[in-house]
Amino acid sequence: MPVHDWSEVDANVFHDFHQTWAVEIRNALNQRLPDGYSALVEQHSPKLVPDVLAVERRTRPRNKHPRKGGGAVTLSKPTARYTVVTQDQRIAARGNRIAIHHRMGDIVCILEIVSPGNKQNRAGVKAFVDKTVDFLEAGVHVVMIDLFPPNALNPHGLHKLVWAEMGTDTFELPPGEPMLLASYRAEGPADDDTTEAFLEPLGVGAVMPDMPAFLEPDFYVQVPLEETYGNAWDSCPKDMRYLVEHGKLPDE
Repeated sequence: MPVHDWSEVDANVFHDFHQTWAVEIRNALNQRLPDGYSALVEQHSPKLVPDVLAVERRTRPRNKHPRKGGGAVTLSKPTARYTVVTQDQRIAARGNRIAIHHRMGDIVCILEIVSPGNKQNRAGVKAFVDKTVDFLEAGVHVVMIDLFPPNALNPHGLHKLVWAEMGTDTFELPPGEPMLLASYRAEGPADDDTTEAFLEPLGVGAVMPDMPAFLEPDFYVQVPLEETYGNAWDSCPKDMRYLVEHGKLPDE
């Protein structure tokens, strides 16, 4: 299912699709996550105190060999067209998030589908970037799905702003690929506390690759973005699909 151009339709149209897609991702993840992990749709940012969460995440024993349960956990390093790592040793609006919990408690990974509201004003951009950095610095992994091109408030995309806060901002979106899928590993295995980002730029009409959602620094599950996007799209009303594809309704 090639990705559509959502930038030319009213934000409410994407908001409806956003909700459906989030549930599709949640359902797919719960078929793939190992025992002890659950994906939940949450309307607002989970209420967590980064300093406290960081202590909890770093002091509890890592589950090195999780039971696979309903799905496969991958231990090999994920591949992406671009991979960037922080250069220092720093742990350095509307819409739902999908949060992966361990034992229905600790949040280990956040999946964020960017909405137009995240980019409509300076406050929205700052809130999104700050929250993403807070998660990463607390040891929570993040998957960012951004299907909206940069604008004057984020001329090089949201990832560029997030990565600048993490210590480096050298990545540039390739020409003709203004959308971005980004999977952030909040900290490396063992004593490696660098943050790593796996990046897949997209253009309109591209097929989305699966992206890794890290459960621990050394293992992850693949998020089936193309499959869930297609399922959500197929459930949309015919008029809505026509509007997105043609920029107008059939009788206009």
